[in-house]
Amino acid sequence: MRTVVYKLYISRSLSEKRLGDGEMERIFKGFQEIYEKNGVKVIGAWENEEDSLEYYLITCYRDNDHYQ
Repeated sequence: MRTVVYKLYISRSLSEKRLGDGEMERIFKGFQEIYEKNGVKVIGAWENEEDSLEYYLITCYRDNDHYQ
């Protein structure tokens, strides 16, 4: 049986101010392009509603070997 691996990345902006929507979209697209070139599916990206400097990214790998 093959196991799909999901990974949650939590990051925090070093800046003390919230990034604009256009800047966040540009960064997300860059991550998405890099991951997809390597066969990783990007499930989505979100901003923490309670802390606008914290961001989440969920990715999906074919299996543990692909993740490693």
